[in-house]
Amino acid sequence: MTNKVVQLKEAKKQTKVYNFGEKEEEYHSGQGKKLPVWPSPKFVQSRVKAIELIEDGKYGLDEGDFWILKNATKSGKMMYTGLIISHNGCLKINDKLDAKMKFKPSSVETVKDEGEKVKVMKYVNDEQGVYEFGEISPKNCMNDYPYAMVLKRLMDRVILKNSKVGFFGIYSDSESDDFKRQDEEPPKPPTDYQKLGNAASGEMEATQRKAAEGHFARIKALIEKCVSVEEIETLVDNEKKIINALFKHNNDLFEKLKDCKQGMIEILTT
Repeated sequence: MTNKVVQLKEAKKQTKVYNFGEKEEEYHSGQGKKLPVWPSPKFVQSRVKAIELIEDGKYGLDEGDFWILKNATKSGKMMYTGLIISHNGCLKINDKLDAKMKFKPSSVETVKDEGEKVKVMKYVNDEQGVYEFGEISPKNCMNDYPYAMVLKRLMDRVILKNSKVGFFGIYSDSESDDFKRQDEEPPKPPTDYQKLGNAASGEMEATQRKAAEGHFARIKALIEKCVSVEEIETLVDNEKKIINALFKHNNDLFEKLKDCKQGMIEILTT
C-alpha cells in the first residue's frame, strides 16, 4: 500500500463524523415529554472506544452495531450512560479473537435451573483466566426462550471480557430487555375504532337531521301556501315518501307537520 493511499485513508477517518443516535433532547415515555441530554463521562469513554473499534476495522464493526444506553435522572435530564453493542456485534468480535481467547462452549455449565425462567450458567476457563456467570429471572428477562437467552447473556459477557471491550462502558444488548434497541419517538396511540365509529355515526345523524329539517321546512311552507283542502291533500300525497320518512326517523318533525296541516285545514274550512 502506497503512502498516498494510507494518507487518504487516514484523512477519511479524520473527517468521518460518527453518530450513535445522539440528540440534544430525548423522549422519556414515563414522563411523556422530551428531556435535555447529559452525556456522562462513561458514555464519552465508550463512544471513543467504539469509534476506535470501528476505525481499526479488526472486528468488522460499524455504527449500526452500537446504540446508546439511556437513563432518566432525578434532576430531569436524560443521561447517556454508555453504549450497547448488539449480540451480532459480539459474534463479530469473537470470530476475530485469537483461537485461545474465543468463547469455548466446553467451559459452560448449568448451575441452576428452577422453573421456566430462573436459570444460571457459569463459564470457567483457567487458560483464559475467566470465571463468569449468565443468569436470567422474571425480573430481567421476558424472553420466551430462556435457555437461549441465558447462554447468549453468558457468551456476550465472556466475549466482551476476553476482548476487553467491556472495560470501556460498552454493554451487550442481551444484558437486559431494556437494552434492546428502542424507538426514539413516542409511540403512536392505538387507533380507537370504536370512537371513530361513534364519531362517524354522530356526523351521519347530524347530517340526516339537517336534511329532515330542510324537508320539514319546505313542505310546511307549501302547506301554508295552499288555498284549499284538496290542494293540501294533493301536496301530502305527492310528498308521501318524505312524510313517511319523517314519521319513521324524525317523529317530532312529523307531528309538527301534522299540526301545521290540521291548522291550515281548519283555517280553510272555517
